[in-house]
Amino acid sequence: MPIFPNPIICNSISEELIPFLKYCNGIVLNTGFGVADLHLGKKTISIDVDPGNEPNVVADLHQIPLMDESVDTVVSIEVLKHTRYAWIVAQEFFRVLKPGGFGIIAISFMQPQQNYPNDYIRFTRNGLVELMKFVGFDIVETKQVNHLGQTLALLLWEYLQYNTPKKYSWFFWSFLINQLSKGNILGENSPNTSNKEYVVVTKPGEFAFEHSYYLEAFNSCDIEKWFYPLLQCPKTKSSLVFKQNQLVSTDGESVYDIQNGRPHIFTQKGEFKTKSNLIKEQSNYFAQETNTDNDDKILDIIFKSKVKSIFYHSKPKKIAVLPTLEYEGIFKNGGVGTYYKNLARSLAAKGWYVIVYLPNTEEKYAGKSDFLEVSNVFSNQDLQDILVLDKIHISLLEECRQKDWWNYLSISSLFFVQALTKYFQDSKIYVEFHELCGIGYQTMQAKRSGLLGDNCLVATTLHSGIEWIYEANEKYIHEDLDAFLKASCFEQYSFENADVSFFPSNYLQDKVGCYGWNTDGYIHLPNYIPLN
Repeated sequence: MPIFPNPIICNSISEELIPFLKYCNGIVLNTGFGVADLHLGKKTISIDVDPGNEPNVVADLHQIPLMDESVDTVVSIEVLKHTRYAWIVAQEFFRVLKPGGFGIIAISFMQPQQNYPNDYIRFTRNGLVELMKFVGFDIVETKQVNHLGQTLALLLWEYLQYNTPKKYSWFFWSFLINQLSKGNILGENSPNTSNKEYVVVTKPGEFAFEHSYYLEAFNSCDIEKWFYPLLQCPKTKSSLVFKQNQLVSTDGESVYDIQNGRPHIFTQKGEFKTKSNLIKEQSNYFAQETNTDNDDKILDIIFKSKVKSIFYHSKPKKIAVLPTLEYEGIFKNGGVGTYYKNLARSLAAKGWYVIVYLPNTEEKYAGKSDFLEVSNVFSNQDLQDILVLDKIHISLLEECRQKDWWNYLSISSLFFVQALTKYFQDSKIYVEFHELCGIGYQTMQAKRSGLLGDNCLVATTLHSGIEWIYEANEKYIHEDLDAFLKASCFEQYSFENADVSFFPSNYLQDKVGCYGWNTDGYIHLPNYIPLN
């Protein structure tokens, strides 16, 4: 409950938009700024990830479920700061806008964080302009709105919610905040104290013809479903057809529910910002692919007889398996290379039989190692030579290799680990993944299901992460969002569900924590040596 009634008075979004209404024509896309009933053009379609805002469509702006060039204007007010990957959302704005159409984009800069549900990013005027230019827009105009007084009023009001002043001073604070917000105090701006920037953009080019789906929607008299012709499946990019209170993609691959009269259109069940549902779906992938009448035989993977001679210790008591995507860097560079150097040397010195597995290479190693500390090296290219694989194993590997690369890396790693645990049943087996791209995901699933046995301990060490890479390197614009989401989910699940998880720096722990990872109870590993 507030200390006293909120005294802030400021213009509504509707009032702020008045100078920009001249750019709103035809079909206007309202992208999630919580005013679903705001009519901006001939017709307005609102899309929001939160059904509580009562949009026309509940969907994720990272994958807007609209056909290409399907709207005349895009309006996005105070939305980009709530999106995890603003550049991807900006790309989507560009895609759905018709050539010659306009975008009205605004974001606050100096305001308290607004975690509804999250607040990820802010832009200066130049930053927002450059983002829009980067995805292809031309800039029409920029305009400052609000003033320094309102900025200070918002900051003061937020501060006082957590630092309650003496009650006798409430009138003073209420009056001060009210006067600041109305501009009676500090109501002007200097060039660098603007609270919010509006940027109007246009998509270059001239629109040659109207698509049939646009004409059908524009001319529809159906108040509730007029926009249905504009909808597309975000996964397959095919159009959607209304059938029995559901929307079905024309290729038959996807079905989306309509809840309380609103289509819910997500690539996966759930929202972009919430990974749990995507993780749950992926957790059943391997089990679904191997669902036959002879499950025990299908799940049983062993080494071929000729491979057993490669292990020059017939039955080592302690085996360490180090799957890595960066074998070339071992002993040669920092990061993962330095980690594996220290780890391999430490393990070998303590009597561990060290094996490196490479799931992402074009070379065969057949057990040969160039390093004294590493007893054997195997790769994904060796699998069919060293493992007894059923047809379904081979088929699954090939299908994933062609269509699902992250799963290919993860499943091939599982197959190798599984064969080791089967052959060395009386040995202690330690498997540690550097959790980049989630290559340990399927092995974590297998361990949790009991497939690998109690003699196997599966660990992961966080070195980086797909989300951090794309956040830290602004030049990247991810073209395959499904693959990006999958790799991110694989990484998070692996870290949270390993038998033991390490992170080498508190910075990395804080970074993935802000992405929603559970980092409680995991082990800080500043010296890169996990085992005694």
